[in-house]
Amino acid sequence: LNGSADTPVKLMIQRKGQDKPFEMTVTRRQVEGIYREFPIYDVYEDRDGAFWFGLADRQAGLPEGCEIVRYDIQGARAGDARACQLYTKKDGLDIDDGPHITQTRDGVIWTVFDGGGGVNRFDGKTLRHGSGQAWTHFRLSDLGGNDLNTSILATKDGTLWVGGYGALHALR
Repeated sequence: LNGSADTPVKLMIQRKGQDKPFEMTVTRRQVEGIYREFPIYDVYEDRDGAFWFGLADRQAGLPEGCEIVRYDIQGARAGDARACQLYTKKDGLDIDDGPHITQTRDGVIWTVFDGGGGVNRFDGKTLRHGSGQAWTHFRLSDLGGNDLNTSILATKDGTLWVGGYGALHALR
């Protein structure tokens, strides 16, 4: 995307499950102010077409450790200021290194992190009472499991599979 500011760039995007790619035009912008890294560890497209980015770890220079970013393309096109949202520990994420993201059929977004910390849940509606935090969290170790989780997958039958070091959990 190198080039002069305020000039358009055409991108061809191929989405999984779509027969044909589509074209998107973005405009280069001059970046001013403080630059920070955007070290992407995982990308997930939810059922509404928003992208969720799991940003890497403290070694990459993120002040809060890992972070989750939700980017709503449709909202951005409409000029919605909430089209890009950043979630950190302040929002209730119990986060460490290497985020992984999925969505269950009820629309809930789930994350796990390689470095431990259990499972995070975001339904987009519920705020934890009195905290103002968007994410809820629980530890699989409280259920007799393991908190070092390296993968997460939601299947069509509604099961949330969480895999980790020496353990595979099925949450229904």
